[in-house]
Amino acid sequence: TVKGDIHDIGKNLVNIMLEGASFKVIDLGVNTPPEKFIAAIKEHQPQAVGMSAFLTTTMPMFKVTIEAIKEAGLRDQVKILVGGAPVSQEYSDRCGADGFAADASAAVVVCHVGSRQRSDPGVELLLWQLCRESLAATLPQVCRHVVEKFFSERPHSIHPGAVRQRLSTDDLGASPHPRPPR
Repeated sequence: TVKGDIHDIGKNLVNIMLEGASFKVIDLGVNTPPEKFIAAIKEHQPQAVGMSAFLTTTMPMFKVTIEAIKEAGLRDQVKILVGGAPVSQEYSDRCGADGFAADASAAVVVCHVGSRQRSDPGVELLLWQLCRESLAATLPQVCRHVVEKFFSERPHSIHPGAVRQRLSTDDLGASPHPRPPR
């Protein structure tokens, strides 16, 4: 995330999705100043740089960072993608980014299209469809695996299924599973 922003859930989701789509991801972390982006571009020579912001107050750092990359003479070497909850395509265009993704699966599509250097909307639509179908097919298994792994390592934790059952009550408000004694 850009300087001033410490939120990383969206960034982490994008990283996972990109790695799952066979992209190499170099995570610069949170609260990343422009100088760190520049150093990473010089060191790793990526095709694309992604920036995220969760706060509207940190969104101006996109433009600041893009300007710093330009001043360092690196702007023509990378495509710059931006995203985050408050970010829009319009804002992406205004700050000088090359691309925008509204969510993690869209980021994969944008990167696929960009890595093939095609601008045909049919390609983007096809990749978007494939990405969504792939995500819909694999996400339930991945989530189930993560949940099972989590609870197998923590046998004293309450399984989410038990929580759901406990929260579902009949008309009298009685729980199908009594609460354990405290």
